[in-house]
Amino acid sequence: MIVISQNASTGSYEGYGTNATPGPRASPLSARDYSTSDATPGGPVTPLSAIDWNDTTGWLSFELDDGSGTTQWYRGRVVQGVFVGRSASVPSDAALPVATQFTTHVTGWNATRLDTDIVPRVWELLVGDQRRARLRIDRSDADSTAFVGTIKVYATVDGGWAGEEVEYDLEHIAWDGTNLSFSALHDTSEWQYSAVARGRSIEGAELDPNVGDYTPFAGSRAEVLTHGLTPRDATDHGDWASATRARLEHLIMADNPRPLSSTSEYVSQNGPPVVAGEITNGRDDDPSSHPQAYTLSEANVTVQIEDPYGDCSTAPIARRVHVFASRPTSPPPPNGYPVIVAVNGHYGSAYDVMDPNGWYWYGDAFARRGYVVVAVDISHRPLEDRSALYLDMTTGDDPANNNGSHPAIASPGMDSDWEEGGERVWDAMRGIDFALALPDVDRRGVVVMGHSLGGEVATVLAALDTRVVGAVVAGYSPDSGDQLYGTAHSCWRWQHGDIREYVDTSDYHALVAPRPIVVETGLVDGSYSTLATPFAGDKQVLRRSRAAYGRAESWRIIHYLHADGHAFHTAADPTGSTGFLGIEVARDIAPHGGLTVGWQLDAITAHRRMTIFDIVTTWVQ
Repeated sequence: MIVISQNASTGSYEGYGTNATPGPRASPLSARDYSTSDATPGGPVTPLSAIDWNDTTGWLSFELDDGSGTTQWYRGRVVQGVFVGRSASVPSDAALPVATQFTTHVTGWNATRLDTDIVPRVWELLVGDQRRARLRIDRSDADSTAFVGTIKVYATVDGGWAGEEVEYDLEHIAWDGTNLSFSALHDTSEWQYSAVARGRSIEGAELDPNVGDYTPFAGSRAEVLTHGLTPRDATDHGDWASATRARLEHLIMADNPRPLSSTSEYVSQNGPPVVAGEITNGRDDDPSSHPQAYTLSEANVTVQIEDPYGDCSTAPIARRVHVFASRPTSPPPPNGYPVIVAVNGHYGSAYDVMDPNGWYWYGDAFARRGYVVVAVDISHRPLEDRSALYLDMTTGDDPANNNGSHPAIASPGMDSDWEEGGERVWDAMRGIDFALALPDVDRRGVVVMGHSLGGEVATVLAALDTRVVGAVVAGYSPDSGDQLYGTAHSCWRWQHGDIREYVDTSDYHALVAPRPIVVETGLVDGSYSTLATPFAGDKQVLRRSRAAYGRAESWRIIHYLHADGHAFHTAADPTGSTGFLGIEVARDIAPHGGLTVGWQLDAITAHRRMTIFDIVTTWVQ
């Protein structure tokens, strides 16, 4: 923990660093035994020196010398209370380090800036040194003194994600910013919890009435940027969304730099679409009734951005984005052709999105219906740029179709400040730029869509780029706990920080609000969850997401619960499993009546005689 304050008399800055540790754990005899005295600060305190803080630009640097002969230098920028920077470790008698010596990445957040209220709060817990859980609390409504909350076990230390449980709602919550107590109904047994929260840490105990003994737990703050569990008024939501976008852009894409220049070089222009013979990929958009009445172009877009560690003579950093773009052969409508930006998932490419027989065929499907579709290559970094996270995908996703590895965005002689997911989203943003610069398109906004990894990119893109008027996301709405402790591919993680310390999937959905989004879940998609009803985790996430829309706008977030697995569907083929057109929407979306946990496990849906095409049409009219 770093603490910096300004001397009111001199105007200079002073501070200290500490490796604070939780105080001794109290004996869990009863809830009354927990108080602020049970958590005492600990750890050595080291004064800071050479503090340089620019309150206007947010740039902060300082050094920390603990007397061991080594000085740790820190340099970075604070945006909306979130610090992102680097540190360098040099001998205490060495000169000020140069930029290339700052090799360790650092992120952090200012509790004074972020914690303007005692809720919302989220903690990651380890219960009894065995169960990995997440605890969330918020007000029951904006003006209430009562609280709501949930607790979920995602995995166990010994059994991994096989230990995943359903999510339990909390009852009888008492919380004053330090002392917390609540209960949760497990089947017919009411479990009791009590805890003390101090700074980032929380410690407490759980009482299982069936065992009659207390189990200690401990944890730390998580999802510090969360929207929470409760609807906000329009002004509050707008302020939260604006600040959270800036913080996330700071964390994952080096503050989302605007291109200095962008040049498009066409490989081919207005050529024929990708032609397939017999379609065997199981798509349900009725392609036989909609011919490929469009042309297809391929282009490389070279974008240049300023080198953040250079000077006016330093060459800019170049980034290449590969796209395919369709153009209908029919005349443009009065407002121009509606625009789709589509992204592929694992082992796919922009070509695959436009391939009638591709796994990510939705680009071709919308191009057949009069949309300008810009498909953007989404892939993985070379191994040397992300080996700390995962070791596969060494040649990219679809090198045969020009979607090989995408080198990280970095200054010469340094590794990248960007998260890999931030680069993918930034590439998709350049796809929006490309699309809106085309002739005869509707520039009022674009719809984004993707499946699997493409669904993640589409979700974050819609959250951060307000040019997006709606999103269709398939096979991606997992709780990050299921991703972390399960068998999901690791490319969603951040390399320089912990995504789960800042946000979860529902917070991205909240950033999309009040713009519409369709989230598709397969009833038998076990990609993220080991539950016998793997869709339950998505229902839990979507319940939290709806809080950002409120009751009046809840129709804008649709949970399409189809009968398939990890797949994209449009519900436009009457020969499909239902025998008629239209999507199936999850019926039970929150506890009601006796469904305290049963709503999560309930696969019952309500039929809507609207296809994905019908829904998207309402967004672009």
